[in-house]
Amino acid sequence: MKIWCGIDWAEHHHDIAVVDEAGTLLVKRRIGDDLDGFGQLIGVLTELAGAQHLEVPVAMETANGLLAASLLDAGYSLFAINPLAVSLDRTQFGGHGGS
Repeated sequence: MKIWCGIDWAEHHHDIAVVDEAGTLLVKRRIGDDLDGFGQLIGVLTELAGAQHLEVPVAMETANGLLAASLLDAGYSLFAINPLAVSLDRTQFGGHGGS
């Protein structure tokens, strides 16, 4: 099983979601922008990766800042996604806020 993590980055907290290869939502949680929040995120990803030690790609709006640096230092692959690109796809494909 493959899993992916998406992070909606904010100044004081972050919303995380983890999905599997079928698109099933496995975890949805808000974490703080602090050491405790990072520990919660790593705990969730470690638990879901399990004994298989799955690689968990992480997508986030920025590759800058403490959270991004911490994820990279912990060995995660981080993909910065421009939030405007997501917004354009949402209107094109009829997601929330679109047609």
